[in-house]
Amino acid sequence: MQEFEFIHRVTDMLPSQAEGLLCGIGDDCAVFAGNGGRDWLISTDGFTEGVHFQAAWASPSDIGRRCLEAAVSDIAAMGGRPRYVMVSISIPNTMSESDAMAYMQGISASAADYQMIIIGGDTTTSKQGLHLAITVIGDVRHGASLYRRGARVGDVVYVTGVLGGSMAGLNVLETKRTGYQEEVNRFLRPTARVASGAWLSDTGCVTSMIDVSDGLIQDLGHVAKASGVGLVVESGSIPCWQTEKGAVNIETACASGEEYELAFTVDGLRDSAFQRLLPAALGQLGHPITRIGQVVAGSGVIVRKPDGGVLSLDKSGYAHCIGKSA
Repeated sequence: MQEFEFIHRVTDMLPSQAEGLLCGIGDDCAVFAGNGGRDWLISTDGFTEGVHFQAAWASPSDIGRRCLEAAVSDIAAMGGRPRYVMVSISIPNTMSESDAMAYMQGISASAADYQMIIIGGDTTTSKQGLHLAITVIGDVRHGASLYRRGARVGDVVYVTGVLGGSMAGLNVLETKRTGYQEEVNRFLRPTARVASGAWLSDTGCVTSMIDVSDGLIQDLGHVAKASGVGLVVESGSIPCWQTEKGAVNIETACASGEEYELAFTVDGLRDSAFQRLLPAALGQLGHPITRIGQVVAGSGVIVRKPDGGVLSLDKSGYAHCIGKSA
């Protein structure tokens, strides 16, 4: 089964409510009511050599940094700020001490960029490959978390940055081509949109948000399902990765995972106000924010072509396969 079916089955087995718990399984972070006008955000991500990365692709430090950025992206998706991190690492016996330390140095360097403190974790040996589990703890102004479930009919869909560069970079690494360093850097050195997420929360205009970790269309599908709505994305509006060598195709932009951009919806009645706020913010945030669609009655996500037809996608994003059918 795919990972999302597995998560759904596990969720059905577990209690869903607890004192102080504002949001449990089903969003980018768990949210707990805090003190002093702040709520706590907690998220865990796992990274497995051979699945999430290949050791030959980059230095251990770069891989460590990449994993931390991916984990922090969940905090950004809720509109919060990362504060603390816990790291569990399983190190194969064949790895040198210097490489093992370099993974942690990369994680530490990325944490320092956000003024985060590493407060603990666990260290074990692994019989095969490196495994990392990173738990990030952040906070957000009380009641200001941006959930997947808040989109409403009439809202407008936006995305930060440009899409497709990560998949293009992964393809370069897998095929061992040369001369595409920008794409490789886009895959190996993502940046969590923490400042952007916090700004979006502060506008008071955003109704839902998710980070693009599995692919734009697949991740927007989570928003549609959680909110009980449909989403129409205009193919001609999707911002595609482009360099001097050309642009990725729309299918790649729709399905590219590990982009760590933010896809979000804006209250349709406040979209004009949001548009007025954008020009001043874009210079500070350093990336585009693009209107790409609208929220409609119905379910799921469709990508509409300029001629009004529906774009058929072979792949909407990435999902892990869990277990083997009996």
